[in-house]
Order: sequence, then structure tokens, then C-alpha cells
Amino acid sequence: MPTGVQRFSASWSAMTWLVTLAVVVVVVVATGAVLTKAERVSPEDESARLRLTAVALILPMILMICVLFAPLGYTIDDVGIVINRLGPNICILYSEVAEIRLINRRDLGFGVRLCASGGFFGFYGRFWSTRMGRFQAYVTDTKHLVLITRIDATKLLISPLPANLFVEVVENVRRQSQAPTRSAV
Repeated sequence: MPTGVQRFSASWSAMTWLVTLAVVVVVVVATGAVLTKAERVSPEDESARLRLTAVALILPMILMICVLFAPLGYTIDDVGIVINRLGPNICILYSEVAEIRLINRRDLGFGVRLCASGGFFGFYGRFWSTRMGRFQAYVTDTKHLVLITRIDATKLLISPLPANLFVEVVENVRRQSQAPTRSAV
């Protein structure tokens, strides 16, 4: 039974806006300072000027790569859940989902980033917390959390808006896809 495609936003929290703005300002100021220093290097020392210019461009390049992995939104289709990104999207097939439910920040406990962004364009990557253990997150607002537990026990945290409607739609589509189909005799 096709249900069509439904899209959900990945709205930014005030914290995501603040961290993103702070990181961009720091990178712009640092890059400008290093480029200014490169301009002041004597014309005879061209290799020093090139090294400083290369160093100045490293942080902006790293941030541009990070943007590729930030969540832009979430899509529900007949096959599964898609986490939309500028880089490669992430698809979770319904057959891989053991459970999907709403959670709140307290359910996470104390957490640390293992290989992740801690607020720059969202909270995404690999994390560990005292209550959930290891999990992947593609979150832009920690007030609207949805936990997807896969059959292999891996956990994925997302923040679609509205979260309750997202869970409801996914559960309905999963139920429809698991319902036995009747064939005409």
C-alpha cells in the first residue's frame, strides 16, 4: 500500500544557532588573522607565505566538509526513513527497525562525543551516553528526540519536527507494510 512521501523538518534549536554562529565567527577571525600574518611576511620568504595561506584554509575546509554530514530534514517513504544531508543520505529500512519511540534529554544521561559535531549545524555523528551506550545522532533540536532502535540493537537518534507525528506516521507505514496482502482468487 503506497503512502507517498512525507517530509519532516530538522529545525534548529537556539543552542544549534548559537554554537554554529560562534564556530563560524571564530573560524572567520582565525582565518583572517592568519591571512593577515601571511601578507606581512617578507616578499623574499614566499614559502612561508604559502605555508601560512595553506594553514589559514584548513579550518574553513574542515567546516565545509562537516556541513556535508549535518541533517537537513527527514523523509518517510514506502521503503524506510531517510535522513537528508548535503552529503550521502542515510536510509533506514523499515525491516531494520525494531522500535521507534519518543525520548527526552533525561533519557540520554551523561554523554560524550566519540566522533561527532557537538552543535555546529547540529549534533551528529557517534556518541556514547550513560543510559543509552553507543548511538548515532542526527539531531538539530534536543527538545524533539526520536530514538530508532534497529534489529541489530544499534541506536539512532533524530529530531524531526513534529516528532510525535513522525513516530505515528512511521508506525502506520510499518504496520501497513507488515500486514498480509490478500490475493484475488
